[in-house]
Amino acid sequence: MQDEYPADEDVRARLVCDAAQTEAISGRLFVCAGCRDQVIVCSCCDRGQSYCNHGGAARARRQTIVAAGQRYQKTPRGGRMHAARQGR
Repeated sequence: MQDEYPADEDVRARLVCDAAQTEAISGRLFVCAGCRDQVIVCSCCDRGQSYCNHGGAARARRQTIVAAGQRYQKTPRGGRMHAARQGR
């Protein structure tokens, strides 16, 4: 099974790539959605990610949460809840 290896009749997920594995395994080239850099991820670490390891995913997540909060406050219920919170 991909991304797993047998260990004492049990199967455990591989946590990191070994140096020998990364040389023999092919990778996937993609452009980071945050910083627009080209990134190669080995097949054992590939989880379909679209961001590199420079915090782009966390920034994008924060932006979507802020945008969702702004959309919510524009609704009638969100406006009432905001007014009640400010009143307290």
